[in-house]
Amino acid sequence: MNALTTYQMIGDRNAIMRLVSQMMEVADKFDLPVQRSIASFMSAWAGAYGEELDAGLQAMESEFPRVSAMGPIPVYYAGLLAGVRLQAGQAARALELLDGVLKTVTEPGVGLYVPEIHRLRGECLLRLDTGDFDAAVREFETAIAAAKQQQSRAFQLAAAVSLTRAWAVADRPEKGMGPLQEIVHAFGEGDDPPQLALARAMLSAHPH
Repeated sequence: MNALTTYQMIGDRNAIMRLVSQMMEVADKFDLPVQRSIASFMSAWAGAYGEELDAGLQAMESEFPRVSAMGPIPVYYAGLLAGVRLQAGQAARALELLDGVLKTVTEPGVGLYVPEIHRLRGECLLRLDTGDFDAAVREFETAIAAAKQQQSRAFQLAAAVSLTRAWAVADRPEKGMGPLQEIVHAFGEGDDPPQLALARAMLSAHPH
């Protein structure tokens, strides 16, 4: 299960599909409902970010009540589902789920995927018809602070990219350059997390 989470965070869909196939085989052989539910949910996520957005979302929605009740990291599963809802243009439903998840976080900034929960919430706020730019920026900044606290550079990078994009749309790209530059410089030359190339391109486009 830890390997599945790791591969999801780096966006390796092929590795996820290999692992869920193995997990499902073991779950069926030994009748392990928790592992079966996690495998089904993660397989659906991988499909949703491939060629099967609608089908993947539908499968995730169906499995979510089980995996969030039985699985070890319900906040994480909720974040994955919210991200796919957002991808499918369902910002209001994604925000509703994220708001519910944040109520279960007893200590601000603490917990697996919490930085990403705040980043996704900011993205939702920007995409709603009643978009709240200032609130979205605060969510991105909260995500960056939480990621720093957890020493999670991947989540810090994702939040900094979202913050910079938001300011760029507002015609003030320089406002997001500081946090983006800070996290990009934290990566070594051999590192290749998702969005690092994009972040470097954004910095090159708006030197300061």
